[in-house]
Amino acid sequence: MASESTVRVDTFQAIYTLINANKLTGWTVVSSFPETEPSFPCIVINPANISSSVMTLNNGKRNTEIRIVFELYASSRDGKQKIDQGSDNLTSTFTTNDLISTSTIVFHELNDLSSDMLEFAGQKLNNKDIEGVFSLIT
Repeated sequence: MASESTVRVDTFQAIYTLINANKLTGWTVVSSFPETEPSFPCIVINPANISSSVMTLNNGKRNTEIRIVFELYASSRDGKQKIDQGSDNLTSTFTTNDLISTSTIVFHELNDLSSDMLEFAGQKLNNKDIEGVFSLIT
């Protein structure tokens, strides 16, 4: 159950559990770019960015918006198709599963941010960033 005092940790755990349970075969889910033991394709779940505001004059209700950037990485030898498959799977995961059943986090939308190609440890990688927008129900 997510709360304002632990919203970042609780959000990461709820989102990680959901994505990991629904990921495509061969994909890994991590909390940071896998520099020491690279494994691709992967989804990086970045730390949550939180915006909190008061909704009533007596401070009884708060609106807490959660934004998370997901980074997808795949070997360029697989073409952009692997990134598209991972992106579609991420979209499907959030639109067909209910986060609120395991937490107080509600999914709102996913937005494509950017895509690129980079080189890491002699490997060419395709990369895509997707922002997820959620809210905390308190």
